[in-house]
Amino acid sequence: MAAEREQGRTAIGLRSSWIVSTGLLWTFAALAVLAILARMGALASLLVFLLLIGLTSRLWGERALHRVLFSVRGEPARLFPGEETTLEWTVENDKFLPLIWLELSMPLPPYSPLWPEGDEGLRLFDEPQAEGSVFCAQEFSRRFAFLMSHQKLCWHAVWTAKRRGLFTHDRLRICSGDGLGLAQTERPAASGAPVIAVYPRVQNVSIEPFLRNLWEASGDAKGYLEDPTVIKGSRAYQPSDPWKRINWRLAARGLPLSVNLPETILPKSAHFIVDGESFGGGKPDAEGFEEALSILASVLVGLDGAQVRCGLTLPAGRAGRPRTLPCGTPVEELLFALAGYDFLPPGPPEGADNEPPPAKPSRFDLVPALEACAAAGRCYYLTRGLTKLGGRLLERLEPSSLVLMPMLPPDSARPSAFGADILPLPGLKREVRHV
Repeated sequence: MAAEREQGRTAIGLRSSWIVSTGLLWTFAALAVLAILARMGALASLLVFLLLIGLTSRLWGERALHRVLFSVRGEPARLFPGEETTLEWTVENDKFLPLIWLELSMPLPPYSPLWPEGDEGLRLFDEPQAEGSVFCAQEFSRRFAFLMSHQKLCWHAVWTAKRRGLFTHDRLRICSGDGLGLAQTERPAASGAPVIAVYPRVQNVSIEPFLRNLWEASGDAKGYLEDPTVIKGSRAYQPSDPWKRINWRLAARGLPLSVNLPETILPKSAHFIVDGESFGGGKPDAEGFEEALSILASVLVGLDGAQVRCGLTLPAGRAGRPRTLPCGTPVEELLFALAGYDFLPPGPPEGADNEPPPAKPSRFDLVPALEACAAAGRCYYLTRGLTKLGGRLLERLEPSSLVLMPMLPPDSARPSAFGADILPLPGLKREVRHV
């Protein structure tokens, strides 16, 4: 009820005529009183006529969008670049007063994940834009006439997924006004509309390097896997221990027999960490960042098909706080998280060179990230290069269970950073041969 009263008091928009402005209406009223007192009948009649027209248009325009219900639905709501989705728009005039005209408009930034099919309905967006807001060069709009009392209007539009991202309807606005076209009001149309996600582009990649440590692993009594490449400790030998676990190096030195305790990991699991800020800074590598996420998304899809449980850790970005999705999270949620993540914008310029400062280390939520990595047994750290590695999370990971995945080719003469294995991201791509 409070929301309906708020919609009933919708303010007059900037595109309204000057005749319905508050100051001019008071001016008409004051001049009409003076004209009546001065017995100037013709002028008084004209001013009263203008006052009545302005007041009628203003009141009509303010109530035009009262009890106008709007909803939007998109199917499918999860898609890859190149696929299409159909948006269904529904407008219902749930009041006695008819709508003479109705306009739906949505400014579109150049990098919008979804784009309408064809150029129909697109026009230049020439309205003033607030400083610091997302720049929009074009606007998608539709205009309808005569929506009668308690009438519902449904309309379908086909949109194409162009690039990775989350498509929201927060910029969608509904506009209407009086029948004379003097007063116009607008309000957000679909504040609770569902989000449509465009996943990163999927390409042909190899997943064999991620399965290699699983081939070497063996099962234990509780259904988990033991990774012999990661030793978490040792203890004294007991008669029931298998001979394969004996530490023969210590035995060769004449020390008492001891057995190695391998790391226990989840069955077929891998955890991925994205160092997003390594792609940002004063000179961001947006193209390399998109390619890295595309390769990662392709690996996640491939491992899901191989029934490998995957997890994902993302740092703080434009969308908000850092997050960790543990192993076993459905691949759709992992791809949704990748669709909505982007590294932070560069900071303000510092110094006389007027250049933005370099990127700061990615800020992770340490406790959930470390717990997820320990449970997975093997974690993969995606970064732009190996020259500026660091950060609290990377320094606390176990080197024997860590694999670095740089986007830039590593220096062959450089030793393995942090004592970890190196798996370059571009090396996972497979060439597609056309016959």
